[in-house]
Amino acid sequence: MSRFSSKHYLIIAGVSLLISWLFALLMTVKLVPSSYWLNLITFLLMLLGMFTGFWGMFNYVKARRDKLIAAQREIPEEYRADLTDTKHN
Repeated sequence: MSRFSSKHYLIIAGVSLLISWLFALLMTVKLVPSSYWLNLITFLLMLLGMFTGFWGMFNYVKARRDKLIAAQREIPEEYRADLTDTKHN
């Protein structure tokens, strides 16, 4: 079990992507001089944000799916078909 929830991963990803976007914008408008190290940090922050964002989304979907499966185990068999029926009257 991870000590971070999916919400924490998504927040870390959002902050990381926002900071990398800000660095890229400041280098583009020439307010901050572009250097190899600043470009590398910006790129790594983008990668970190993307990977943690995907990881957070995957964890969120898995937790919701596990919760739904656990709830369906508690429902008697004859009522499960009513929940999964997609036909509308």
